[in-house]
Amino acid sequence: MIETRFEVPVTINGTVFNVTVRELRPAEKKALEKIGEEQKGLLEEQSAKERKSEENAIALQEAQHALEVTREILTLVELKDKLALFIEIKKIGFEIARLKRERLSLERSDFTKANDALERIFKEKFNFIIGGDNKEALKNTIEECNVSYQSVFAEINAEIEEQTKKKLNASEDGQNK
Repeated sequence: MIETRFEVPVTINGTVFNVTVRELRPAEKKALEKIGEEQKGLLEEQSAKERKSEENAIALQEAQHALEVTREILTLVELKDKLALFIEIKKIGFEIARLKRERLSLERSDFTKANDALERIFKEKFNFIIGGDNKEALKNTIEECNVSYQSVFAEINAEIEEQTKKKLNASEDGQNK
């Protein structure tokens, strides 16, 4: 098995940590998949709540539009018909308030749970594939500064992509000579 390693600098708050990044081994990949399966329920639940939140936003827009239309109609009708419209406006107002409360509840609900599930996966991946003398210092800094492992991996992946491009360009230049 050929193992690919990259020496990658990771910068947090101006401090550079040089670490070694390697590919996942098959057993590590299975362990991450298992963690992913455990977290899958939370992520699916979050997706369902996001869909419900979108539906709620549409219903809220429709209710607000209905309220505007009803208020316009109110200005056009005679006094005897206004009572029914006032009752309708009150009902729509209650519906708008309910939809706003529901939406706020959905937005707050489990977003942090889903994010925590992803963070757990990235943290385990960090433990598996990051090495070098600065690994523990980097890990401590990530925890102390409350930096997302997802953002650390975004930086690591960007650096690996850049190094890979440089290697490819260098090998192409060597073949062209």
